[in-house]
Amino acid sequence: MRSLRVWTLPVLRNYEFLSDWHEEECLMKNPFYYELPLDCWPCEDVRTLVDLSGYANYSNYYVLTEQPFIVRDSLQNIVTFRDLKILYKDYNIALDRGTAKFSCSEKDFCSPKDVFAKSSPSKHTFQVMWKINRVAAAHVVRKIFPRPYFIPNNSEVALERFLYLSGSEAPQYFLPLTEFANVYVVQGQGYRLIVLDPSVSCTSNCSTVSVLLRPRDVLYYNWQFWRPRSRPANFSQEMSVTFVGSFY
Repeated sequence: MRSLRVWTLPVLRNYEFLSDWHEEECLMKNPFYYELPLDCWPCEDVRTLVDLSGYANYSNYYVLTEQPFIVRDSLQNIVTFRDLKILYKDYNIALDRGTAKFSCSEKDFCSPKDVFAKSSPSKHTFQVMWKINRVAAAHVVRKIFPRPYFIPNNSEVALERFLYLSGSEAPQYFLPLTEFANVYVVQGQGYRLIVLDPSVSCTSNCSTVSVLLRPRDVLYYNWQFWRPRSRPANFSQEMSVTFVGSFY
């Protein structure tokens, strides 16, 4: 496999658009793979999410129980659409090269350059999903969305990152199944209602829970037990900026 990777490098130099596939962990799903039965004890007694703000050591330990929680003291500053515009202006080359997928509700402008050229999207139904999966771009994004303190020091953070921009009336969307099952969701700006539905394996054992993410809130969950949906907060007209990462 290492030899094959070396042989493909000249092809990638001549056909740069293939680099998106080159960075993917998996190009084709295994039709014979199925999830093994889970012991659903981490979600069986969850009826609400615990707020572990201020308990750095405890939240670090709590990750190991795989039960969801939130903290409100990890992200120091609100991350606005304007902050993203400035970041893209300063590092557009790295961010463009690191973009694996960029999809949006507005078909007439659907690239980072188009979106961040505007002062602010005008439609309340505006929505963007931006997937980043290269080292240089990940380092850039980390400048405004740093690693949450509750991630253990010996854990590996996935290179794959997601950014969601949503207008106040944007429809709900499902958060992705990330590279690693431990997921952290950072609310940079605005409000989103995150609904955690039990995974298929745990439907009969666990109940749906939800939490309203406010600016600077960070949510932790494990997607082996939960499949989350992000819904608009009806009381707010502010754009939502949400960041999603994962760790092992």
